[in-house]
Amino acid sequence: MPNGLQFSKTSENEPKSLIRIWIGCCLSSSTLKIALIFLLLGCTSNASKVQVQPVKTKPPNDGSITQNRKPIRFVNPPNRGVPGSRRAAASRNDCPATEKDLIALVPESYLGLTISERPTFWFYIPYSSTQELSAEFILQESKTKIAVYRATLPLTETPGIVSVSLPKEAKPLEIEKKYTWIFYVICHPINSYPVQGEVVREMINSKLQSELEEAKSLRDQVGIYAENGLWYDALTTLAQLRIKDPQNKALFADWADLLGSVKLQEIASESLVGVE
Repeated sequence: MPNGLQFSKTSENEPKSLIRIWIGCCLSSSTLKIALIFLLLGCTSNASKVQVQPVKTKPPNDGSITQNRKPIRFVNPPNRGVPGSRRAAASRNDCPATEKDLIALVPESYLGLTISERPTFWFYIPYSSTQELSAEFILQESKTKIAVYRATLPLTETPGIVSVSLPKEAKPLEIEKKYTWIFYVICHPINSYPVQGEVVREMINSKLQSELEEAKSLRDQVGIYAENGLWYDALTTLAQLRIKDPQNKALFADWADLLGSVKLQEIASESLVGVE
């Protein structure tokens, strides 16, 4: 029986009574259903007027999100400029003709600071590896002109940006001592015009040490290096991050920002090749 109704007596009129009760129950149920439908429609209508707040999520730690990131800008230390040249016409006599110049990745002052004992130097090579050329790197004391490191590099994957790292067996840079580096491409019998600049190793102070230790990521350390004028540390750390994750758009944007801050944006899209 509907609604669990039970009757103890039966009579002729009982079927009619049951019909009336059943119809009443049905009508009540239908009315209830209709009321519920209108109630739900009303709730739906009111809900459409509510503004849903977006859910905030944490960005991934790999730096792949480019929104709301702080651009990396290099701050050149004041009054630290030196004679030099970071750009050299690549085409010279027996050197092949190229559209771009041989470029050293250094600030406009030609001086790069570092806290590393054995920093890494970076150069853009415009020549194709099919030309089977080599390059020469020389590091010498600025005052005495005594060479402390010299290396010849085969250009096997160019054009692109190459690195020269001082090996472990090389004597570490002395603090606050100026060193001159010279880089050129070997073209027989006459070499390319050289690029040239200086590097100085700085003593890390307690404030900088604290900032680096508190940095949440290597990407954050890049920004700290750049803000403190430590060019080689900022450039090398960021280059290593890009090498590990070459498809990371945020790291590429950081790279473009850093090079753009020293007016080298023209080679920001060049590949990192022949990296040690």
